[in-house]
Amino acid sequence: MAKLFPRGTVSNARRAFDGTSIGAGHRLDAAHDVGRRRAATIGFASGVRVEAQAGVYSDLSYEREVFMGSLNEAAKDVLARMKVIPVATASKEGCPNVVPMTFVKVLGDSTLLVADNYMDKGARNLEENPQIAVSVWDTETKQAYQIKGTAEILRSGPVFDEAVAWVTGLKPHLTTKAAVILSVEHVYVCQPGPDLGRDVVLR
Repeated sequence: MAKLFPRGTVSNARRAFDGTSIGAGHRLDAAHDVGRRRAATIGFASGVRVEAQAGVYSDLSYEREVFMGSLNEAAKDVLARMKVIPVATASKEGCPNVVPMTFVKVLGDSTLLVADNYMDKGARNLEENPQIAVSVWDTETKQAYQIKGTAEILRSGPVFDEAVAWVTGLKPHLTTKAAVILSVEHVYVCQPGPDLGRDVVLR
């Protein structure tokens, strides 16, 4: 028997597998391999479609195909040296919002962790449009990258607990509202030179 999840946010079904029902009338209708990575599509009765990678699902208000990739070591190194990182989101109408954030780090080869301590417009944007980007640069090595991807908002679980411990360990007075996982899709070179604008994400 298929396991059922509450109607509403698809994040309740983050580890769903083929054939899993997600609320009444919501069923995983297709799965296929994309290179070495597994992609899946969930069909909604309302016509809204959610597409996700490796069984990790997020709410999307429109249809788009997600191809996750990995950060190269150079981009990881630059990000690790940044003290303040611009984080950009957009509303479903496309109105941009960018804010400086200090709690952004590499979570895995294909993910970044953003701790939401103060996000307001950005948090509202991600609820309706999961696209997110960060920009990082190193003035000494002259390296710069734009990292784009899809966000998942977590308010409980091991990753959220990790974000809370990370923040309180450095700034005990802050309260972490959510952990935002950025799943990497593109890594663009931003420094001047022959590779300017090149997508160097690892597939």
